[in-house]
Amino acid sequence: MKTSQQPEDIAPYLADESRMPGGQAEEIAWPETIEEACDALAAWHAKGMPVTVSGAGSGVVGGRVPLGGAVLATDRLCRIYEAGDPRDGPLRLRVQAGAPLVEIQRCVSERALHYPPDATENGSFIGGNLATNASG
Repeated sequence: MKTSQQPEDIAPYLADESRMPGGQAEEIAWPETIEEACDALAAWHAKGMPVTVSGAGSGVVGGRVPLGGAVLATDRLCRIYEAGDPRDGPLRLRVQAGAPLVEIQRCVSERALHYPPDATENGSFIGGNLATNASG
C-alpha cells in the first residue's frame, strides 16, 4: 500500500467541490484492498489520529476536506466484482468504495440492467454516493 507524508502528495486531497478552506492532513494512504484499508485505519487509531475518507472530491459540502490527521484515499479501491447474470436469479453487484459511478452504470447496462441513482457528477465514486445519499 502506498502511503505518504509529503505535502505535494497530500495537497490534492485537501479540498472538494465545496471550496471549503483549511484542509490539512499529516499523512495519506491509498489502499488497494479492504485488508490494507483496515491496516491503515488500525495504525492511525493506535496513534489517536483522526481519519478523513477521501472519495472523488465531487461533493459540495466539505465532507472530503480533512481538518488534520490522516486521509484514507479510496482512489485505488475501485474493483467491481463479478455481477453475475440476471437470468440466474436476483443480482447483486459487489463493488469497492472507489468504483466510479460511470463504470458501475456501464457494468449494469451491459447486462441490460439499470442502477437507478444517477448523480449529476459522473466522476463520483460509489462510496460517496452511498455515504451521502447522492442520487441526482
